[in-house]
Amino acid sequence: MRGSDLASLGFREGNRILAVKLKTKPENLFFSLSQNIEGKAAEGDYRLTKKTYGYRLLPSAVITDQALIRSEFEPMPNDGPPAYHIQSDATAGKLDLNRLHVPTGRVMIEHVIRFLIVELGHKPPCGDEWPNVLEKSERKYLDDSASHRYKRPDGWS
Repeated sequence: MRGSDLASLGFREGNRILAVKLKTKPENLFFSLSQNIEGKAAEGDYRLTKKTYGYRLLPSAVITDQALIRSEFEPMPNDGPPAYHIQSDATAGKLDLNRLHVPTGRVMIEHVIRFLIVELGHKPPCGDEWPNVLEKSERKYLDDSASHRYKRPDGWS
């Protein structure tokens, strides 16, 4: 494969983007995710890079509804808001947290899944194995990221 390919990841039914209902307390919470991914051939392998992402916790299945909280990565100009940020449908005093881009580090999908399970009580399909499943996925991602980021050129020892 040469060059790069772009793809989108999310919950869909045909071309329609969906929010999935969570089994949480409080009830009637929905989750939507979107990732725009670029794939490039690299050293006999195929490397995926997230170009943008959005994880949204919603009060209904309508994805255009105001999110209760959302975590996003959108590359921004240097004089713009932080690329990695959260926003929330909450007003505290004089701050409208829905309009502010509160900075964060990179948020892995595994972190979001852990939040849904631990903080909101979502029951994962893998049952009690979820900590091991998430840890394995996190380690793989971090190991793959580190091996590509810090790979030494040929001939180095």
